[in-house]
Amino acid sequence: MIYLVRHGQTAFNAEGRLQGHVDSPLTELGQTQARQAGAALARLTEGGAGWRIISSPLGRAQATAEAIRQALGAPAIETEARLIELSWGDWDGQLRADLKARHPEAFGETGWAFTAPIGERFEAASARLGDWLA
Repeated sequence: MIYLVRHGQTAFNAEGRLQGHVDSPLTELGQTQARQAGAALARLTEGGAGWRIISSPLGRAQATAEAIRQALGAPAIETEARLIELSWGDWDGQLRADLKARHPEAFGETGWAFTAPIGERFEAASARLGDWLA
């Protein structure tokens, strides 16, 4: 069984910034969300004995994983580079609203851009994640 957990809310999430490979800390809400995810996983896994925690190297993911580790009583967090978030390239750290105003075509019907300058293509991110899952 694999449980996938997204990091808790970050300062950049609250500000409406694209994060990508740029890091920002968890907000108080994000820390609460991380603890709640840990508690939920502890219930789902009946305490979490024997479970592995594998995280992106980004600080926001590591902080979320640490809250989960504590809830499960797991011994350590494994870091896996292939789990890192998609890079927005030159747009990492930029305000989404500003980018949408300057490049409305880039966000498409879904509201997500996968054509950011020097950014990682969705297909590349999908391939590396699929490789890890395999």
